[in-house]
Amino acid sequence: MKRLFAILLILALMLCAAGCQISQSTYTKAEIAAKYGIEESVIDEWHNKYPKSNDLPPEDSEFAEDSVIICVYPFANAYEFTPEDFPELQCSAVYSLASSSDTTPTRLIILSLKDGSRQAVIDAIKRLQLRADVYSAGANYVISGD
Repeated sequence: MKRLFAILLILALMLCAAGCQISQSTYTKAEIAAKYGIEESVIDEWHNKYPKSNDLPPEDSEFAEDSVIICVYPFANAYEFTPEDFPELQCSAVYSLASSSDTTPTRLIILSLKDGSRQAVIDAIKRLQLRADVYSAGANYVISGD
């Protein structure tokens, strides 16, 4: 019984450490507000108007294993992102895909990952979903037309 308790305690500590590592590398609302020169209340307004999406790709879906697509809130539209803006990821490049709108979260950005794998994409999505400036983060799906 003591051995089982010790194993469970070790597993709980490992899970806590993994969760703490993710949260420590994510920008807080205050840091995001300072980065874009806005009040935290502006972030709250956008989050209330457009609640964040926290979907993960289905297990049987096909997606690129070296990139993630994000959509940012309009207060981040004018910002030119670089890989350094995503310290929570091993990001090698940032590409803007779509034009932005000041009234809805529509600016799409592709983040190229240095080390690509299915799990790396899922982990990146989870980390990005914690950021106050990211409306949604998702897989770069592979679509084929016949």
